[in-house]
Amino acid sequence: MSYNHFMRNDLLEGFIIDPPDEKLFNEACECMIPRDGFAKGIGTLGEKSVHSVLKYYYLPDQDYHEIHIGNYVADACREGEIFEIQSGNFGHLRPKLSAFLPEYEVTVVYPISINKKLIYIDKNDGTMLKPRTSSKHGSPYDAVIELLRIKDYLTDEHLHLQLCLLDCEEYRIYNGNAKYGKRDADKADRIPVKILGTISFDKPSDYLSFLPEKCRKELPEEFMSRDVARLSGFSASFSSTLCALMYAAGLAQRTKKTGNAYHYRFF
Repeated sequence: MSYNHFMRNDLLEGFIIDPPDEKLFNEACECMIPRDGFAKGIGTLGEKSVHSVLKYYYLPDQDYHEIHIGNYVADACREGEIFEIQSGNFGHLRPKLSAFLPEYEVTVVYPISINKKLIYIDKNDGTMLKPRTSSKHGSPYDAVIELLRIKDYLTDEHLHLQLCLLDCEEYRIYNGNAKYGKRDADKADRIPVKILGTISFDKPSDYLSFLPEKCRKELPEEFMSRDVARLSGFSASFSSTLCALMYAAGLAQRTKKTGNAYHYRFF
């Protein structure tokens, strides 16, 4: 697929991006996003549109949505396969993963807003202010810190991850406070408008794609996070997090420690 649409091509290098089913995605949006009330402003906004659309996209038959399994409710489940749509804080998934993974194949779907349009709604009269394009862009690397929140499960053969790359419209309720301007606004909903592709991680070794090719080729046999930072251009803190992910996924061992910094070696 062409990457011309993405704002930061460099942040997608090294990842295998599968083309989406645009017809199914559009059907999911049409079916799962209520439109009544949008023209008047707040209406049906409720911080759930991405979640609802992706449930339909991954499993269109709604009879299999919100399925009770033991003490928990799976977002979607059919024939031994569970889909969990998680927009943030994977830590909330830990109890579900403990319950589901022994018996089910579990795919965690993480939606990432690659490009985002901000739409403000005046709380007083429901008027939509002029939209603007956000300067912030999501990337696959947003998933790294989230994966560490479920580090105890990363080597489980039944766990899968899908990064779903989207263009979105984010609606925010503007409180009309002139002193603080648009900073005084609450997020109301994120509406997916286009699917750009998906990135799949089906086994621990797939997480190596978070390491740029230059790192994989030029890292010394024993390395530290500062070596990753030097070769990748990532910040020191993110490079440390990335090394921690490699360790948690069983891809690298910690050989020793100098001060507060670990030394690593790939298996």
